Amino acid sequence: MNISMMKNLKKLENIVADLAVPIEASEVVEFEKVLNLTRDFECALKDMMFICASNNKDDKLSDFALNVEVHFASKKKNHILAGARRLLVRSDFTTPLENTVELLFQPVTCNVSWSAKQLIEIVHEALQDACSSPTRVAVELYHAARDALLLYRAIVPVKVCMGSLVRALIE
Repeated sequence: MNISMMKNLKKLENIVADLAVPIEASEVVEFEKVLNLTRDFECALKDMMFICASNNKDDKLSDFALNVEVHFASKKKNHILAGARRLLVRSDFTTPLENTVELLFQPVTCNVSWSAKQLIEIVHEALQDACSSPTRVAVELYHAARDALLLYRAIVPVKVCMGSLVRALIE
């Protein structure tokens, strides 16, 4: 095989792999079927001598499928962070939404923007998924939740400051 054909094959492998990895935790269990089909497919390729039967380096599809939890966690983390970033970049944080919250058995009224509330819901959902996931997945989901809050910390002050600056220049 020539080099360009190998590069195209690698690109195709990445595209198919990305599409095959589930995005929801409930779909990971069903991925077991894909793992079994992948093993059968690799055995058929070995029987047809498309890949070497004695070389375990050719078991790339099975290796990928066996590590589905890692790939799922990475894909889910990217999905969470993309959603958080999209929310933070597009939202207006100056419009408060009045919320009553109970802190240490004392009802407190505070002003929270709709976007901040949405971000907390994204973080809460990620942490709930982490609680019911295997350790490797839970760690990635925890990092996704933490990184979403770090995005808030990095983006919102700049947006609010820039918005105030623009309003001041207009006036």
